[in-house]
Amino acid sequence: MLLTKKDLNHILKLAHFEIPESEKEEYLGQLAKILDYMKILDQLDLAKIEPTSENMAYRQGSREDEVRQYEELDLAIMAPDFTENAFQVPKILGGEE
Repeated sequence: MLLTKKDLNHILKLAHFEIPESEKEEYLGQLAKILDYMKILDQLDLAKIEPTSENMAYRQGSREDEVRQYEELDLAIMAPDFTENAFQVPKILGGEE
């Protein structure tokens, strides 16, 4: 597929994305290769393939939700300062107090 800089600029505008002018030729070449590969995929005969919305080979197990107390979660171990069931974090804006 022949793409122009105008096409690339339109795509970039739609995506709210900016690239330097010096890199646009490189991106045009990469995008053209991707679209050419999509043409190859488009030629595949998928008539005998059953559509699915999930990977049938992988099933995620589930677990019961259970309410746990703070003490059971060991939050104090993960925090540099944990008091009164809350993480204490240093103030980073507005100077020292």
